[in-house]
Amino acid sequence: MRAQLHGADPVLLVPTGDHSAIDIPHVPFNLHEQNARQLLARVVMRLGLQSKVPPELWTLEDFVLDTASGRAWYRDQELTKLTPTSNAFRFRGDCGERQGSDGY
Repeated sequence: MRAQLHGADPVLLVPTGDHSAIDIPHVPFNLHEQNARQLLARVVMRLGLQSKVPPELWTLEDFVLDTASGRAWYRDQELTKLTPTSNAFRFRGDCGERQGSDGY
C-alpha cells in the first residue's frame, strides 16, 4: 500500500471501536458525531502535519494567528487589515509564545 502512495502520508479512517492490523496511522471517527473539520483536525494532528497544512484549514479555533506566515483569520475569514507589523498582531503572537503555543 505504501509503495502505491508514492511518499504520501496515509491515514486510515476507522469507525469508532473498530481496529485494523494495517501498519499506518489510524483515526477513529463517528460520522454521526463529527463534522468534516473536526475529522480533518484529528488527521492533521495524528500525522504531525500542523506545520505543513495551513492552519485556517484544520484548526477548530475561531481566531487563528499564523505567526510563521504573518496571516490571521476569524471564523474562516482572513483578516487582511491585521498585518504582522500591527501592535495587535505582535501582542497576540507574544502571548502565544509565552504560553508555549505554536502560533496557531
